[in-house]
Amino acid sequence: MKFLKGKHVAGDQAIHVGDRIRLPLSSQVSRQLSESRGVHLQVGIRPEHVRPFRPDTDLPERAVRGRIVLIETLGYETLTHIAIGSERIVARGREPFTGDDEDGTSLWLDSDRLHLFASSGERIETGAKTR
Repeated sequence: MKFLKGKHVAGDQAIHVGDRIRLPLSSQVSRQLSESRGVHLQVGIRPEHVRPFRPDTDLPERAVRGRIVLIETLGYETLTHIAIGSERIVARGREPFTGDDEDGTSLWLDSDRLHLFASSGERIETGAKTR
């Protein structure tokens, strides 16, 4: 699981990671964060919950742009290492990412499967799927 430093601003239904990642949240989770936890968070995301963005079915505001750094073909699945600003994440799956050094690639992070932690390290229960 990759851990990213995030920030939640009251009234915004998203968590911001760095200057380039905006992870949309349900209104319920956003309200819960505003009421009880404060602004700064640790956001955990598993490689299997990152995949190529699908423009025909995914909402455009959920696209995250990145640059492919390394592709590891492991037979059944592929690990794709992606740089997003100063952050690096890994995607694990069978769907190939497309893109080049100049244009980059678009990816989708499953915000329904994020693991959120308060700055104290306490897990924030969101009702999200854990696996």
